[in-house]
Amino acid sequence: MTRILVEKREPFRLDEKDMLHEIRDVLGVPGITGIRLFNGYDVKGVADIKRAVNCVFSEAGQDIVYEEKVDTSDATYLYTIASAIDQYDQREDYANQLLRIMEPNSKPEVRVFKQVALYGEISDSEYQKIRSYYINPLETRELPGAETKARLYSEPEKVGVLSGFIDSNDSVLKSLADEFGIAMALDNLKLCREYFKKEKRDPTVTEMKVLDTY
Repeated sequence: MTRILVEKREPFRLDEKDMLHEIRDVLGVPGITGIRLFNGYDVKGVADIKRAVNCVFSEAGQDIVYEEKVDTSDATYLYTIASAIDQYDQREDYANQLLRIMEPNSKPEVRVFKQVALYGEISDSEYQKIRSYYINPLETRELPGAETKARLYSEPEKVGVLSGFIDSNDSVLKSLADEFGIAMALDNLKLCREYFKKEKRDPTVTEMKVLDTY
């Protein structure tokens, strides 16, 4: 298994500049002086990793590619995020599709993640504010600082399901929602029940919490 980390070169670091501006002006963290963003890929089953790096994971002239790790020991804070277990990840899907086209006789597999390195005078409370702002637990999971490649390839956590949801009466329906912290009104819960009846399955907790936010 190979770990690839990709960082934009200086003229192309638009996301970093936007994030720096947002943290300073929106979140009110004036001490932050810099940000480095890395798109990460844990890759296995690829015969020609060099070709994959050049054709799939990076853009010539725009990206700096690191293998296995990057020295971020001078960062004030560093965090790593990946999509929530049951969330579709477009970047991951796109990379896997391209690799299958590139090597049709292989069985490539990619897991993607992002690392964010923050620099400057940032207090712990300011860092927690940044994390809370950028990490939506419905869509994203934070990986431990000592995250290993093996963890990304471990068996997925079992996705929570509201068992019996589509067959519940109104009273049980509301009780199920309350049990999982879903604040949706009963009329909306009933609409969801009808939708998932047509799907012939009970919804996951994540699906209901996402719907609950809209």
